[in-house]
Amino acid sequence: MEDGTLYSVFTSGAYSYKYDPELENAITSELKVYSLERNGGIAKLVSGFAAKNRNVKVEYQVGMKDGITYSDAMKELTTQIMTGNTPDVIFIDGLDNENLIEKNMLMDLSGYEEKWRPKEDLLDNVAKWNTHDDKLYSVACNFRIPVIGAEKNDLEKLKSFNDIADLCVEYRKEHDPNYTITDSFEPTDTTRMGLIYDRKTLLSGAPDKAAFEKYFDSCEKINTNEKSKSETAVSHSSFGNNTEYLPTEYWFASRFIQNRSSRYSIAMDTLNSFDCDLYVVLSQIGAKNGVETNFKYGFDGMDKSFIPECNIAVASAGKNHEEALNFIKYSLGEKLQRIDQGAGFPVNLKAIKWLYDEYKKSDYAFSFDSYY
Repeated sequence: MEDGTLYSVFTSGAYSYKYDPELENAITSELKVYSLERNGGIAKLVSGFAAKNRNVKVEYQVGMKDGITYSDAMKELTTQIMTGNTPDVIFIDGLDNENLIEKNMLMDLSGYEEKWRPKEDLLDNVAKWNTHDDKLYSVACNFRIPVIGAEKNDLEKLKSFNDIADLCVEYRKEHDPNYTITDSFEPTDTTRMGLIYDRKTLLSGAPDKAAFEKYFDSCEKINTNEKSKSETAVSHSSFGNNTEYLPTEYWFASRFIQNRSSRYSIAMDTLNSFDCDLYVVLSQIGAKNGVETNFKYGFDGMDKSFIPECNIAVASAGKNHEEALNFIKYSLGEKLQRIDQGAGFPVNLKAIKWLYDEYKKSDYAFSFDSYY
């Protein structure tokens, strides 16, 4: 507009922006936020916090950008910490959490709970999962639930990641469908999704060579047999989430849709939200046409398991602990947690109850009852 106001319309509503010449003079502190990979949900948290706290200059740093490898990103982060230029807030997703704790790089949050905890209750078993010897090193904002989808008669056969691989081989040998594991196109996709199910076996205690050999053998079976070698095989990537920066292990709902139209296929990974995932999956189960499929929460003994996401830690050497704790409090607030960011179900109890009640008003019976 002529007065310099910029109007923008997004799916979430209409907004106006105007330059404030006094804003730069209002900045009294700086907050550096770090994540290993670019993440749309984290970017929203950073921009939202900055908008609400105009006196704080917020800088968002991504470790693995512009082709930087994991190894180089770790070296750069370590250098920053050692030279006193450490980020204040560190999202530990994808980082070596145990190594950071062992080297005293993360602040113990247990003694500052009154500063970072919102007024609403949290799902503490999820939010405070990273507790060691009564010390809390990070707080999770969201969580995902491991699930498996398949034809009803075959679903109960799946009690381990190796069972998924064996069923994949059986489907290929007996029926040769276009796809057995739907929407999995890269070897790393299978490896990452397999860790969702086998992480406790592989990552608890000392490394077990036999367990790892069995795990990678299962990955090889799937990658060899998941797609038909026939030219008639087509890509179903159009069913995938269009949310920016979400890896393929977030795409269960789109895979489950494909289960409904293609026999002899298996859907792997996680449920992440009420609207984009659970609502879609349950609507497919309620449909009267298509293949008779169903899903379950993980394997036997894993039906209450979860994957903590958006894990926020405060660097011990950070220069702005006060605003870092405020950042956690902002991220866990009910109002913000009601907004679906695609990263998982909220840990704020009032937020998850509100979302649950809203979507339970739909025509589909919520099997989330059994988990929640």
